Amino acid sequence: MAKDRTLYQRALRYGHASNREERWQEAANAFKIAIREFPGEPEAYGGLGDALFGLRQLEKALDCYKIAARFSNGNYTYLQKVADIQERLGQLSEASRTYMAAGEILLRQRDLDTAIANWQRAVRLNPGLLGAHQRLATVFQRQDDIKAAGAHLPWWWSGCCRSRNCARPLPAHRRHRQHLRQYPCDGSAR
Repeated sequence: MAKDRTLYQRALRYGHASNREERWQEAANAFKIAIREFPGEPEAYGGLGDALFGLRQLEKALDCYKIAARFSNGNYTYLQKVADIQERLGQLSEASRTYMAAGEILLRQRDLDTAIANWQRAVRLNPGLLGAHQRLATVFQRQDDIKAAGAHLPWWWSGCCRSRNCARPLPAHRRHRQHLRQYPCDGSAR
């Protein structure tokens, strides 16, 4: 392994330029050179994933994005690309867990709105993903959005009781019951 930083940088620049111009095969070749020089750098794997995505080689692109996510130490954009391809390939359960992980990273980075969007995407793909419902219910409850929190509490409560972990209910449970009396699930208002 040569570890030539100049060659690595040149290959990255050429690969990114080729991706922008949709010259996918040239971009893939350039990123492969960069990876050969520095195999632990996420940017080269991410660029190769973009090129392979452009070539419609989704399985290979998915593998590259997974490696980039592993090497990136918390760059959620690679996780979102992993989830997007998993979704395109019909791997909905895996995609929902990946969106959930991206949301957790975004929460640690204090990007709450994007974290919420990722958790909501996870719930749309896998309505039974209790961790995402719990996160959404907790966040909405803290924002005093009882109606939004209430949409996720029944999921969380059912999973909580199924797992016999009812010792830690959300403080919003009383307000949720009151909300259900005002806005019942069957649509009839009281």
